[in-house]
Amino acid sequence: MRIAPIPLPATDGTAVDLSSIPGTVVVYTYPKTGKPGKAIDVEAINTYAWYKDSHRWNQVYRVYGSDGSAAGFNGAPKIGINPTSCGWTFIADIDTRDAPGGTDLRDNDRGESGVSIHGEKGALGKYRYLLFLTFVSETQNAYGQEFWAEIDIVGK
Repeated sequence: MRIAPIPLPATDGTAVDLSSIPGTVVVYTYPKTGKPGKAIDVEAINTYAWYKDSHRWNQVYRVYGSDGSAAGFNGAPKIGINPTSCGWTFIADIDTRDAPGGTDLRDNDRGESGVSIHGEKGALGKYRYLLFLTFVSETQNAYGQEFWAEIDIVGK
């Protein structure tokens, strides 16, 4: 399927023409209540995973948020750098496996999981960026990586 050459606004103020990008393109859009370049009150982060076999439906990740204004902010910290040391705020640790370390996982398991992260008394925080650090759900085969079907950011 060909994409029409229509320039779309990016959050950094530039324009992106999706028709000029080779290969598969994944588009993330900001919520209709959000504004490019501005932090929003993130009310909830909802993630969904389902897969027909193996363990790809398990979700094992850590999520951080940032408004990008902290001194020394690093938008893409390398592995081994604690994101809280470079302008990120820890939000949550998620692990949907039944047993720690995924020791009870079986090949050809079918499944789905849904996670909703939300504040107890209001928004999770005011963020422009979210950082997801994903972890393998098991190492018994080559299929232990994260496989999200959908990520919803609810904000206002």
